[in-house]
Amino acid sequence: MEIALFGRNKLGFIDGSILRSDFDGPLKKIWDRCNAIVITWLIYNVSQDLLSGILYSSSANQVWLNLKKRFDKINGSRLSQLHRNIFTLTQGTLNVSPYYTELKSLWDEYDSILPPPSCDCHKAKDYMEQMQYQKLLQFLMGLNASYSQVKRSYFDDVVSS
Repeated sequence: MEIALFGRNKLGFIDGSILRSDFDGPLKKIWDRCNAIVITWLIYNVSQDLLSGILYSSSANQVWLNLKKRFDKINGSRLSQLHRNIFTLTQGTLNVSPYYTELKSLWDEYDSILPPPSCDCHKAKDYMEQMQYQKLLQFLMGLNASYSQVKRSYFDDVVSS
């Protein structure tokens, strides 16, 4: 949703950086119209169960804060499920490309829940390198036995270097 709003130059209505009080005269009506459009987009993109909590809000920012308060939490059970899925996923009958795509999708969701550090400091770089290494190991461990030579070769190179 944030990407869609950013693309339409409306992100400021939900993050609070475009306030009605910043506009005078006829611009207030334009702000009201844009705010109503953003609220409508939000309403049409949430489940029916959530409508009662946001239907009568007069500000897209209020709607967004309400949704954020309810859902912007680390979901421990989903994180646990993702962790289990990542570490039990194997290639099975899949070709390598769909196997990699499925594994990457799980890692991407995991990273969206617990994002890696975003600073340029040395520790963050070390952490990112370690995570990339773990992802590579997980990918290799899940490959079929037909790739055992590739895996053995990689692990032999790591041990000898």
